[in-house]
Amino acid sequence: MKHAKIYQTVNISLIGVFLIALVLFYTIDVPCYYKENDKVICKSCGITRDFKSLIAFKSEPLINSNSKVYFSFFTVFLLMRFVSSFFVVKKVKHVLLLDFVITISFFIYVLVKI
Repeated sequence: MKHAKIYQTVNISLIGVFLIALVLFYTIDVPCYYKENDKVICKSCGITRDFKSLIAFKSEPLINSNSKVYFSFFTVFLLMRFVSSFFVVKKVKHVLLLDFVITISFFIYVLVKI
């Protein structure tokens, strides 16, 4: 039961950090260091604007073709954490293993898509 409480605390903390980051995401505009200083377009250029568009359900054309992949990873990760917090009762080891396998699998999928 102790592990279940720890798991739920970690999940709630991650969701809290994500929500705080989301609020900051809308209030702070972060320019790309490489684009401004070196005039080089990196693999993550345009992701901030694309995330804002995807969250607001705007149909603007995406600047970065990988934005949907990144956005889907973070969305699935957040939803998985939220849902798995409710299923942790007595089978903590099974939930932790499933959580680990899904997270690693999706992370590898995102790396392959890039």
